[in-house]
Amino acid sequence: MKDRKPYSLKGFIQCYNIFQIVTNFWIVFNIVTNGGPFAAVWNYCEPFDQICGANSEKQIEILWWGLCLKIVDLIETVIFVLRKKVNQLSFLHTYHHLSTVVFFWVLIRYFIHGFLTTIAMLNCSVHVIMYLYYFLSTFGPNMQRRLLPFKKYLTLIQMGHIAFIFTYSLRGIAPNCGDETVKYFTLITFLNGSINFLCFLNFYKSYKKAKTA
Repeated sequence: MKDRKPYSLKGFIQCYNIFQIVTNFWIVFNIVTNGGPFAAVWNYCEPFDQICGANSEKQIEILWWGLCLKIVDLIETVIFVLRKKVNQLSFLHTYHHLSTVVFFWVLIRYFIHGFLTTIAMLNCSVHVIMYLYYFLSTFGPNMQRRLLPFKKYLTLIQMGHIAFIFTYSLRGIAPNCGDETVKYFTLITFLNGSINFLCFLNFYKSYKKAKTA
């Protein structure tokens, strides 16, 4: 494997990016149309069933599909290895992908909360933009040069939605906010969100430093 030339995988990567765009959009569409993500922002302290109402079971089903998609995301690690892009196998990449799978599984399985639909909606919306960027970047060096000015904004969008999630979740620390499920949900969301934010912040600083060097 060490002496083998890197695989191109251009066709596969283009198909994979299209798959990600379509499936992430599908999840966002279904979460929004079944209700919950916006109500969860205003009614953070309320239980899941009260926030999502009659569509609670449907929203849980969509969240499970979202978890399956996060597991599919792990394919990217294999792609990096086959293309010998070892520099992209950073702590950020590894932690972000693995922690997201564990995060969604634990919260759906044990501490389901309406705000999880908000998190999934934001996360998948960002991924639609992100994979559209990746898809366009497969069309050669000229396209990559045109896209380069937007790269930093992609990272800022990722940081922004993570920052909103973990700071807004702090509503749950109020003594009169929700039950034990809300408290555990808040703790897990804040810890995972803050670690991911710091990882992205470190990446962004490194990117800025490399550009000015």
